[in-house]
Amino acid sequence: MIKYDVVCDTFLDDLIKAVNEKIKKGWQLVGGIATMTHQPRYTVFYQAMIKKVKPKEK
Repeated sequence: MIKYDVVCDTFLDDLIKAVNEKIKKGWQLVGGIATMTHQPRYTVFYQAMIKKVKPKEK
């Protein structure tokens, strides 16, 4: 099974810290950083990530 997550932040340095923490926990990057800009000067940075996990046994 694969878990999917999108990490986001309004500050690039904070996004980098959050992504690095997830990498330490076994998550992997999917693609590069995406941005969405809201006018007048509000930007959100996004990074998609996946992690392979074993399905829970019943």
